[in-house]
Amino acid sequence: MSGSITVTAPNKLTVIKQGVNLVRLKAKETRQIPASMLEAALAEGCDTDAKVSADVKEKAAETEERQAAILAGIKSLMDKGDPALLTQSGEPRARELEQVVGFDTDADERNLAWEQYQAQLGDDEQTGE
Repeated sequence: MSGSITVTAPNKLTVIKQGVNLVRLKAKETRQIPASMLEAALAEGCDTDAKVSADVKEKAAETEERQAAILAGIKSLMDKGDPALLTQSGEPRARELEQVVGFDTDADERNLAWEQYQAQLGDDEQTGE
């Protein structure tokens, strides 16, 4: 896939990450992204007018489910407030997170979920929650 594609973010801050490429979109923001990032954008819930194969949509849905589970796992570990579950930098330890979610995770998945968690913390502080 080459060129670019137009995507619209869902009604939330969205971070699209693939390899070293990173695109941040505000809620409902529409922007051109590299076509190679389409799968990652769909996994984050972005909309597009492009015709997408059923396999890509299915994989995007699976990725979205995994990311949601990882994000929920991070929230669960952070809510426990146990420093033994965290790295020195304050992020959940991979082993602990994997025990909570019930599957192996890779660094990209954990980093993306951590960024989403941090973004939600910032949103909560702004809204006073």
